[in-house]
Amino acid sequence: MMLVHMSVSGGILILFIIVLRLLAIHKFLKRFFVLLWSIALLRLLLPLDLPISYGVAVPAANVVNQGISEISDISWSIVLWFSVMIVLFIIFGVFYYQEYRQLREAIPISEEEKERLKNLASVPKSINIMVSDRVFTPLTFGVFIPKIVLPKVLAEHTDVIWKYVLMHEMVHIKRRDNFLKIVMLIAAAIHWFNPLVWIMCILLNRDIELSCDEKVISLLGENRRKQYAMTLVHLAEQQHQRSLFSYGFGKNPIKERIEAIMRYKKTTRISVICAAVILGAAVTVFGQNPSEMAVDVQVPVVEEKKDAGTTNEINAGYREPASESNEGTVFEEDKGEVNAGNDSMRVTKE
Repeated sequence: MMLVHMSVSGGILILFIIVLRLLAIHKFLKRFFVLLWSIALLRLLLPLDLPISYGVAVPAANVVNQGISEISDISWSIVLWFSVMIVLFIIFGVFYYQEYRQLREAIPISEEEKERLKNLASVPKSINIMVSDRVFTPLTFGVFIPKIVLPKVLAEHTDVIWKYVLMHEMVHIKRRDNFLKIVMLIAAAIHWFNPLVWIMCILLNRDIELSCDEKVISLLGENRRKQYAMTLVHLAEQQHQRSLFSYGFGKNPIKERIEAIMRYKKTTRISVICAAVILGAAVTVFGQNPSEMAVDVQVPVVEEKKDAGTTNEINAGYREPASESNEGTVFEEDKGEVNAGNDSMRVTKE
């Protein structure tokens, strides 16, 4: 029951984000949409409710809960859900292992070249830069020890292009986007039956890249938007495969990314206030189901009714005493039997 409640409330928030994204994708910072998706992921994965009686997803959750309560046997549904979830976890695990083996073959570049590239984009010394002939676009792989893997076929690029590439990858690393992608896949495996969750995975990937581009433009300056967009187009044309567990300069609806880059502008105070209000409303998906709260209130009333019924049953079996004497209490039925015995004794004596 809790899993369905989480999936329904999370799905309502996903639907809300989709509509907001269609209407105002260029009105807010792209980072704002990533934060909204993160709240949706938390709702899908955390089995808890906040003491909020009125949330954006409460009405829909009530309808679904009433429908589930009418199902007499849901054991087969649980078995099906668990089986598909395990299969998806295995599939994702196999893909991760394949990517790990492929990128493990990357070789480190020379210390001189590494130092030159790191100075271009202020890459920390702890981040390793490697080269591979198995990838066709720059990407970042790993969560705890991330690595930047550059394609060998692009070794002849200018320092300006490499600067943009490394800045882009460093934003992914600083924001832990690879970890967010793994969390997203876990949510998809658990809520595989909810089509809105799969739509979320597609749009979240797009918004992460849009947010990353936006951050790079803010660092470079608006006067370099066109140059960065051309770099993005050139590198996206080199990609021939997708990655489940890493981020980079991929074909992530290139038209949408170019449009977002060229329409980039600094945020305003009004948009910040609106974003804060929307984020606050999004948190209400953790609101507690009012029907569950009502059950707690009705329990004492039911117990009082049961007590009243029990008292009536006891009173029904109880007989009021007719009179009392020195020898004890005599009930009406017993008194009649005694009077009849006295009359028979009188007849015998006469």
